[in-house]
Amino acid sequence: GTPRREMSSSRHIALTAIGGALAAAGAFYGPSALEVYTAESSLATAERKLAAVKALARDDEQNFAKARSRWSAVTSAFKDASERYRRTKESLDTRLRALEQAKRAYEDTKREVDEAACALAEAEKDEAEANLTLARARQKLGTHEEAIAQAKVEVQKLTTVAEAAIKKMNALKLPTF
Repeated sequence: GTPRREMSSSRHIALTAIGGALAAAGAFYGPSALEVYTAESSLATAERKLAAVKALARDDEQNFAKARSRWSAVTSAFKDASERYRRTKESLDTRLRALEQAKRAYEDTKREVDEAACALAEAEKDEAEANLTLARARQKLGTHEEAIAQAKVEVQKLTTVAEAAIKKMNALKLPTF
C-alpha cells in the first residue's frame, strides 16, 4: 500500500508541475491544454481517493476478519459454557433427587425406629407388670406354703393326740355283752 501512495504523491507533484506549464501554455495554445491538465488532475485526485478507499477497504476487511474470529471464539466459548452449565445443572438435579430420596429414607427409618422404640417401651412396661404379678404370685405361694406347713403341723398334732386317745381307749377293759 505504501509504495503506491508515494508513487501517487510524486505523480501528483509531477502532474502539478506539468499542469502549471500547461496552464501557461494553455493561454497560448488554447483551452485544450487546460482541459488536458484538468482531466489529468481530476484523474490523479480520483486515483488518490481510490487508493485511500482501497486502503480503508483492506483495513475494514482485516477488522471484519478479526471481529469474525473474535465472534467465533466468543460463540464457541458461549457454547462450551452452555454445555458445562447444562452438565452441571444435570449433575446438581441428580444430586438433589438423591438427597430427597435419602431424606425420605431417613424419615422412614426414623419413623420405624420411633415405632420400634414405642413397642420396646410397651414391652418393657408389660415385662415390669408381669414381673410384679409374678412376685405377688410367689408371695402368695409362699403364704400358701406356710399355711400348708402349719396345717401339716396341726394335722400331725391332732394325729398324735388321736393315736394316744385310741391307745387309752384300747387300754380300757370295756365289758362285752
